[in-house]
Amino acid sequence: MNIEGEKIKQLISNYGAARNYPEKSYVVMFCEDNNLNYKQWSAYISGTQNLGIKIIDILMDIFPDLDLNWLLKNNSNYVSEPTSNYKKTTHITNEMIYAKLEKIDKKLDLKNINQIFLNKSETQKKQ
Repeated sequence: MNIEGEKIKQLISNYGAARNYPEKSYVVMFCEDNNLNYKQWSAYISGTQNLGIKIIDILMDIFPDLDLNWLLKNNSNYVSEPTSNYKKTTHITNEMIYAKLEKIDKKLDLKNINQIFLNKSETQKKQ
């Protein structure tokens, strides 16, 4: 994915400035804070290495309000308007999955019960 390194640099500069890091160490501190490879991110900033989906996912984790239209298409500002459509959901737990499966199971049971009653009533009508 060919994304201008200047955009990545702008994100990292704002990140560093918000944390009062010295300007010359924005990239170093960004990489240290987020356990990222400095050489790799320097290559992204310089534009010598293209971004992949994993890197975009990392950016979305670090900058949850990042506007992908700005990053990928050069539209709008780099921070999007807060919207529930783009916000990441919280960590999904097993309990959340089980609760959803129970709801689905109950719906299926009701459909099966209804179908059984329909079949019985149709059979009785025929007799």
